[in-house]
Amino acid sequence: MILSATQEEELPYCGDRGADSVFRRVVHFLRTTKVYRKDVIFDPHRPRCQLYGRICRGHKEVFVVHRPPHYPAARNLLHEGLHAIHAIYESGVGRETAIENLENKLWCELLTYKQKCFLGRFVPRHSVKKEPCHTIKKNNAGEGS
Repeated sequence: MILSATQEEELPYCGDRGADSVFRRVVHFLRTTKVYRKDVIFDPHRPRCQLYGRICRGHKEVFVVHRPPHYPAARNLLHEGLHAIHAIYESGVGRETAIENLENKLWCELLTYKQKCFLGRFVPRHSVKKEPCHTIKKNNAGEGS
């Protein structure tokens, strides 16, 4: 029987206590969250800017973009999971830089191939049209409010 990542099973570990602790908390967050794959996610505060992931606090939803090899969805899930476990939802240069530094350290140096594959099992195979929370929709010219 093949288990999905959402079912309880033994987690793969890398041997670094700190990295394994963070990995375990990210996986716990992902097991209690609905993950959606999108082709494009726009920043609601800067509509011309694209994001690789978006977390919706109240909705317990995560939206990720899959753009291998530099931005695979599993890495984007790790990034959004780090936001969740550190309760840093609001953007800010300092906060985002800290999350990116931690993500790079984990992804490039500490997490094993098995751990990366385990995160990848949370990513749906197909993209959805559903929009992330707080997405700004533009009115077409000529439409009334």
